[in-house]
Amino acid sequence: MQKFSLAINELLASQLTARAKKKKMSTASYIRRLIELGLAQENAKEPYTDKHSDRENLDKKMLAVTLETLYICRNIILNAGGDLTANQEKLDKCIAKALEGTAHFFGDTIKN
Repeated sequence: MQKFSLAINELLASQLTARAKKKKMSTASYIRRLIELGLAQENAKEPYTDKHSDRENLDKKMLAVTLETLYICRNIILNAGGDLTANQEKLDKCIAKALEGTAHFFGDTIKN
């Protein structure tokens, strides 16, 4: 086993020692275990960037859905004039256009 010299501040040293005692381990064993866990996490199959890009894609989808919803609301207010049954054809066109705007994000999951 290789040996490494490591300099750490007093606060960190006391925290490591206290946690090692709680786990009934030596401080050196506890530090080795922390390093192993850190390396295992770093070598995980799904890096953080993939999760981050998934979040960005979800944000883009939600923004598109929100904008299309606002489009529907705007057209309901402007075209229906409060009476939705009188202008059902215009309302149906607005809804169809909004669905077209978001369909590419969700594929076949959005249906009339």
